[in-house]
Amino acid sequence: MYNEFELLVRAKAHLSRLAEGYNPFTEEALPNDTVLSDPRMIRCLYFSVAILQKVIDNGGDIGTKRGSAKSGFCISDEELKRVHITQAPIPISSFVAEINNAVTDKNMKKLSAPAITNWLVAQGFLQLADPASGKRHKITTEQSKYIGISSELRNGPNGTYTALLYNAEAQQFILDNLNSILQQEDAPLPQP
Repeated sequence: MYNEFELLVRAKAHLSRLAEGYNPFTEEALPNDTVLSDPRMIRCLYFSVAILQKVIDNGGDIGTKRGSAKSGFCISDEELKRVHITQAPIPISSFVAEINNAVTDKNMKKLSAPAITNWLVAQGFLQLADPASGKRHKITTEQSKYIGISSELRNGPNGTYTALLYNAEAQQFILDNLNSILQQEDAPLPQP
């Protein structure tokens, strides 16, 4: 059975999938005609996810922990084996949460999605794009499909957007290259 901390982690993951528009148990897209597709509910879910993440970051304690600075992210081979790879394609934020949840040392910095996507840009698996709005984002390249990264148009609270999705092969690729990703984490992002 799960302890309270594991339940917090699971609850956050489930709420996150709901906010992204997916049934957390079946990975099927949620119908657009439910209360869960209402922008107010989506914002509420994301707010709840953020609060749960703060509690998780505090090791299950509610409130802000004071103390020494957290050490840099690292993951053991044993912890890597615990990372759950999903068969359904998922956003990088969901996969990064799986990686962070596998780490037992809660007093270290979390792995960030940009650390991975910046490395993928540097390797040519993603590229930066400047849409008309001027906001930079990452898009797929011809090489993306070779490692299992795809894109999908989605509707969110702020309109239509392109989601990058990582299938099981892409998730394994990231785990196989995690040491390289961590070594490049502080490197500047290439310019488009």
